[in-house]
Order: sequence, then C-alpha cells, then structure tokens
Amino acid sequence: MPPCAERTRDDLDDAWRALRRSGELTLREVACVGVPQTLFVADVVRRPHAPWITLAGEEQPKSAAPWALLSIVRDGLLFSRFAYRIWPRVTGSDEAPQRGSPQFRAIATANRDRRFMLGIELCQGEGDAFVCECDGTAQADGTAAAVTVALAALGFEANGKQRVPSTPSLLPRRTTDRTLRLAVPRSAAWNDCITMHRVAVSVVLAYMERSQAKRT
Repeated sequence: MPPCAERTRDDLDDAWRALRRSGELTLREVACVGVPQTLFVADVVRRPHAPWITLAGEEQPKSAAPWALLSIVRDGLLFSRFAYRIWPRVTGSDEAPQRGSPQFRAIATANRDRRFMLGIELCQGEGDAFVCECDGTAQADGTAAAVTVALAALGFEANGKQRVPSTPSLLPRRTTDRTLRLAVPRSAAWNDCITMHRVAVSVVLAYMERSQAKRT
C-alpha cells in the first residue's frame, strides 16, 4: 500500500483493476447521470444464492477508508458465506452523498436489483474515538458492542451509538435491511485507521456469520 503522501485515486483504481485481473471479483463502472463522473462497483460472489452485503468507502482528502476496503478484499477478509457488492470510493467531498445527488442516484439504480441484509459504510468521523453508528436492529442484537469491545482490546477508544435518520448516508437504505457506519477519528494515524476499519469489518462479518449459522 503506497505511503499516505503518494497515494492517489489513480493508484486506488489501478489496484482494483489488478484485483479484477486476478479473478477475485467482477468490476464495472457506473455513470453518474448529469455529471462527468463514474463510480467503480465490484461484486464478490463465491457461493450461489448467498445473502448479499454491500460496503462503501467514503472518499475524502486523506481518508483511509477506500484503501482499507481494498485491503479487506485483497487480503481475503470477506467471509465466503456472503456475496458482496462493494463501492470502493463513493464521494470526493466532505459530505456524504445526499438523496437526489448524481452519486446517490447512480448507487440506488445499480443496487435496485438486489436486497442487502446489511450495509457497511467506512468513513471518517469528527471525534477522537472510533464510532460505530447503527440502526436500531444492529444496536439491539449486539453488533455494535462486539465492534467496540474488539477495538478497545487493541487499545483504541471506541463507542457505539444509534444512528439518527438525518445522518448522511453513502448507501441507499431502501434496499438494505440494516446499516452500520464505521467512522475512524480524523486525527488518527493512517495505519491505525486501516487497522480499525479492518478489525471492525471482520468482527461484523464474523458476527453475521454466526447469526446465519444459527438459523440453518
């Protein structure tokens, strides 16, 4: 992974193209109608009829989220029980896409052919601690608590809280049963941000796999 000062969007896009060439995923570009912009979307499917999870990395200046998402896929941290739709870099501003924006409409259109059991958004927060924002379902079943406990065990300050409806969203909620927003502190070091995102996503997927196993 390139040093912070050297990484660029082109580096990120090239890394995703390399993963496509390896056969690990399918990758396509989705046009944002009305603006000269496209978004990458990757699908990772290892089992037929697997339940779908969607993930997005928020693109901001000096944000580690898109690179953390790349490393999660590249290093095999996705559980094969699920299928995944991944949006590697979703926004180029300090605000998440709003309903009606070209990016949001593009994602909503591309996602309308799927129902996702979970949406996971990787982003930067404003506070000094990692925050797992979740809807009521994810909070009630202990997903957020599992994330904060795992990060605290590694020495990171972390807390969970219920997500308010007005919180900006990277992913349309209409097609997801529940959502988690995993926000690293903006002041954290680059490598710490990568680690926190990787651990948080791994814990969430492990929790979801155990829940699925109990139902089968």
